[in-house]
Amino acid sequence: MNITRVHNSKKLDEIEYKLIHDDNYNFKGEKSSLSHLKSSLCEWRVEQNWCKGNDCFVFTMENKGYIFFNFTKREPKHCTLRHIFVLEEYRNQKIAFYLFDKMIDIAKKVKVNTLRMFAVKSAIQFYEKKNIIKYHGYSKTKMPFYYGDFYGNLKPLPPKQIKYVHTKTKYYESQQSSSLPFIK
Repeated sequence: MNITRVHNSKKLDEIEYKLIHDDNYNFKGEKSSLSHLKSSLCEWRVEQNWCKGNDCFVFTMENKGYIFFNFTKREPKHCTLRHIFVLEEYRNQKIAFYLFDKMIDIAKKVKVNTLRMFAVKSAIQFYEKKNIIKYHGYSKTKMPFYYGDFYGNLKPLPPKQIKYVHTKTKYYESQQSSSLPFIK
């Protein structure tokens, strides 16, 4: 399978258009790929991430799945996973695993070993398979917040990351290496 970098929104705009106008595309609603693609593109445009050069990345695996992530410039440096999704008709083919591993490879090349992300409920099982089963806490919208290495080991939160944790887990409270796993 071929993983390539997307350098601008043109190809993603084409896919979004195709999904909107495809009468055979039966996946609708907020959990659909179309919804995820629309919100990813909107956020990416608003934050002007297409213009930020080598700190912001979008990769696709043959236009079947996508990952959006970026790296901080400030210390402590980390990789923020913004979005990862696979179009419905291509799910259960390990595409998200390949994309996630591509993100890790790039992070290693730029010497970043910390991941920051919110986990949407529909992706929890995927993250569990990547051994990310512990969280610092939950956002105001009840999304689990993770700050740790790429293999599921939490790290203490830097002061600037604390504002993202609305409800804390025992790990956050004690700042020890164990925490409660996410309860669905």
